[in-house]
This record gives sequence, structure tokens and C-alpha cells, in this order.
Amino acid sequence: MASTALVLRSAVFTLVVAAACGDGNTTASQLRGAVRGLGEAPELYSKPPCGDSAGWGQELYQDAMGSMCAPACPTIGVYPTPCPIPEGANTNLFTPQCTHIAASKDPLCLITCEGGCPREMVCSDSGFCVFPMKSCLSDHLVGTWQVNDAFGLKGITVQLTILPPTDGCDGVTAKMSYLNVKLEYSIIITPSTGGQLHIKYLNEKASPVYYHEGYYFPSHDLLMEDLNFKMGRPSPDTSGVLLYSKVA
Repeated sequence: MASTALVLRSAVFTLVVAAACGDGNTTASQLRGAVRGLGEAPELYSKPPCGDSAGWGQELYQDAMGSMCAPACPTIGVYPTPCPIPEGANTNLFTPQCTHIAASKDPLCLITCEGGCPREMVCSDSGFCVFPMKSCLSDHLVGTWQVNDAFGLKGITVQLTILPPTDGCDGVTAKMSYLNVKLEYSIIITPSTGGQLHIKYLNEKASPVYYHEGYYFPSHDLLMEDLNFKMGRPSPDTSGVLLYSKVA
């Protein structure tokens, strides 16, 4: 199976596809988190941001499950040589593999899952060890949400696009539009009961600043915005409840 990968070379982003590894019989769930004496992840194969380590330049490998900074495969002339193995690593278990990445100039030295993954790393569906991506409360919210026939009016569509966080898990914003109205929200998310998320839709560009409240219901994958209240009090100029369904 193929997986989508992203290689960062000197601040130039290239979208690529990584060939999958593995024997096809071991599932990713069986491999995830396997350690088998590999110990800590060596510095040469590290978490982003990527740079130079032990004299080796690093490049970013990324797929759907995580990422890793890895050295490009070393060569003598046009002939590839074995991938570097850090001093003290168990060469019977630590198996970096020179892997050709589609559309990439040079193949990368990626750690295969065959001997297990170092601590803090997991085995990706691609067959390589990666550092898992940080999980954020906004993960299930990012995307485009829509209400059809909003406010009880046929043909009125309200669209809400929640953008990915810009600072770790913080800095979540959204754009709302209907008819000729366009609004921008800062999205504040806190855990609630039953796996639900409490949402504040904060409009910092309004005068005065205000927020509506709502919830995300994971069991139905629905997002609610209550327009009947502003700043926790009955709203003097908006009413109704928007129940968004995810469309993208």
C-alpha cells in the first residue's frame, strides 16, 4: 500500500508518495509501539524541525501518522552506500533503509519497523518508524461544515470552515458565510461530558466583541452553534440554533 509523504528540502516543499514496506502479513496495529531493545530514538533520526546532525543534513519525512527527520542516503559517486547507524545502536535491530521517494531527488534513510521502533516512535502504515503527530481537540473539527435551509428559510445555506491550528494546538480560527454576510471566529475548545466538546465562537472583529457557544457531538459528528445567546446572556439581535454537518 502506498502512503502520502512530504519531503522538506532546504525550505522547498515537494509532495511525494512513499513506497510501502513490510511483508504484508503483519498489521500496523501489531507493529505500533514495538520497542524490542531499540531504546531511545537516535539524534540523527529525530523529531522536526530538521537541520544538521553529526555532520549529516536532515530532511523531513511525513505521512498520515507522523513525521521524522532523516538523512539522505549517502552515495559514493552514483552508487548508494549503507545508511548511517549511530554509535552504540544494535545493528541487528536498528535497520535504516535507503528508500526511494517518488519525485524526490535523493532517497532517504528511513527506519523500518521490522526490528521494532525506538521509544516515542510508532510504526506507520507505510512500514516506517515515525514520531506520532500531536493530537489536538480541534482534530475532528477542522474542515467545512454546512447548514442547509438555515433559520427555517429554504435555500439559505450557512457555511463554516474551521482552519487547522497555527501554533501547536492553539490558534484555531473559522470563517462563516451566508448570503452576503462573512464573519471570522476564533474557536475556543474545551472538553465536556460524554466526549463532547464545548465550543466558543469568538468574534474579535466585532464591536463590541462577542461570542456564541455551542457543542461538538462526536457520536453524530455534528457541530452546534447557539445564536440565542451572546457572552452567556440572551442575545438582543440574533436567534436560532445552527446544527452543522461536515461536508469536507
